[in-house]
Amino acid sequence: VDIQGRGFDKPRLETKVKLRYDDNFLFVGVFLEEPDVWANVTLHDGTVYQDNSFQLLVDTRQSNVNYKEITVNARGTVSDLMMTKSYVDSGEPLTFWESE
Repeated sequence: VDIQGRGFDKPRLETKVKLRYDDNFLFVGVFLEEPDVWANVTLHDGTVYQDNSFQLLVDTRQSNVNYKEITVNARGTVSDLMMTKSYVDSGEPLTFWESE
C-alpha cells in the first residue's frame, strides 16, 4: 500500500515486503522495483526520505504515538527515529532513538 493509503491508485512500480520475527528481532525483506535508482544522502539520520528509499513504520500499539520509523536509501544510509505522534498530528521526530 502506498503511503497515501488504500483510496489512491496502485503505484506504478512494484514493491514486495516480507516480515518475520522471533522473540528478539524483526526481519525485513524488501524488493523495490525502480529503473532509475539514485541516492545522495550519506549522513546517518539525514534526509534519507528524499532519496530513493524504503520506510518501515513500526507501531506495535496501533496508537500513532511513539512509533518507530526506519528509512533506508539506495546507498544503505539509515535514518531511524521515534515519532511522538504522526506528522499529520504535528508529531516531533526524536532522532536519539537508534535501531539495532
